[in-house]
Amino acid sequence: MIRSTLSLTLFLLAINGLFAQQEDRFSYGLYLTPKTAFVFFEDNDLGEYSQNIGLNAQFIVHYQWSHKFAISTGIKYTIDRFSTIDYSPTLGCDFNGNGFDVYNSWFTNEFTIQYIGVPLEGRYYFKRQGNRLYVKLGYEYFFKTGESRNTFLVECGNNEISVSSEIGDEAKNYGTKINMGLGWEIASSSKSVLTLEPEAAYSTLPVYEQAGIISDLTNNVRLLDLGLRLGVTF
Repeated sequence: MIRSTLSLTLFLLAINGLFAQQEDRFSYGLYLTPKTAFVFFEDNDLGEYSQNIGLNAQFIVHYQWSHKFAISTGIKYTIDRFSTIDYSPTLGCDFNGNGFDVYNSWFTNEFTIQYIGVPLEGRYYFKRQGNRLYVKLGYEYFFKTGESRNTFLVECGNNEISVSSEIGDEAKNYGTKINMGLGWEIASSSKSVLTLEPEAAYSTLPVYEQAGIISDLTNNVRLLDLGLRLGVTF
């Protein structure tokens, strides 16, 4: 009887120690990433773009698989912002006697798209403990939660006319991105860990539907995001 009780006690202690060890492998935190987007068009002759500041905010669940490998997931909120000049409109006033000047009239667009995404990322650490450097590779699937678009038609370089946002192409309801980064973790005296990580993310699917209602500029648009990820985990 005493031997059975002792065996059961040792077994329960071992199980409790195993769960405690697994809990130490998990950490939770918040990351913020100010970023800018580079825009890739299917036909660069149709227009040009300029960067605006966007933002990622992510609640993260981090699991330290081993001393050198870790995986993480969570919920990410994204704001993508960029502006374009679209030279597709051709008006009567663009004729200069020899032909039409394709750069004499244009659309100006300011795009803002919001997403909720679920990222999955893996890290490889170059050092086992303490302040350490890592490389990251990840994938994200996201859903559109909102978008806005301010569009103006500039006639012959002078007269500016507002265009309804309902006329232009609509962003896809979903999308995917691959991301990579090179980060630095700084361990504090408490259990918190600070993270600083330059990050790049690329759209693996076109951002907009192939509508081409008033222009083909947004057909097959892809974004390359460059940002600085700042975070803390506990």
